[in-house]
Amino acid sequence: RMENKIKLNQLIEQVWNNENLDIVEELIAPQYTIYHDPGDPWEGQSLDRAAYKERVLYSRNAFPDLHFAVKEFVPAEDKIAINWYLSGTHEGDLAGVPAKGKKINVSGISIYYFNNGKSLGIGKLSISSRFWPKLVCLLLQRTNNLSEFSNIKIMRFYASINAT
Repeated sequence: RMENKIKLNQLIEQVWNNENLDIVEELIAPQYTIYHDPGDPWEGQSLDRAAYKERVLYSRNAFPDLHFAVKEFVPAEDKIAINWYLSGTHEGDLAGVPAKGKKINVSGISIYYFNNGKSLGIGKLSISSRFWPKLVCLLLQRTNNLSEFSNIKIMRFYASINAT
C-alpha cells in the first residue's frame, strides 16, 4: 500500500535521519517488535513508543551523523521490504563498544510490518548490496507474490543462495 510506503519513508527520513521524535506516535504502533536485528540490543523485544524513541537516540548518540538511504522499496500487502544503505561515524559508545571515530558503511534488507498505517515491527538482514538483486530475482522466479515469504523464509533463502 502506498500509505505504508509514505509512512516508512517518513520514519526513515524524519525520525532516523533527522531525529524528529515528535512524529513517532503517527508512525509506530503502540507495541513495536524487533523480530530480527543482529547486534541490536533490542532484538527480540517489543517496545512501546517511548522505548522506540530511546532506541533512536541510543543509535544516534553512537553515530551522530547516522544516515539511512533507501535504494528500493518492495511492498507486499502489510509488509514492505527495503534495500538500504547506512553510513555514520562511530563517535559514542554502542553496546559496550567504545567510540572509535571510524566511518561505517553497511547495507542490508529490512522488512517492516504494518497494520492500520503504523509500523508494527522490523526484521533485518545486513548483507552486501550486491546480493539484493539476486535475492529478489530468485524469489520472484519462485512466486509472483513476495508476501508468501516471511522474514525467516527470506533469511533462510538468502543463506541458502550464499552457501553455494
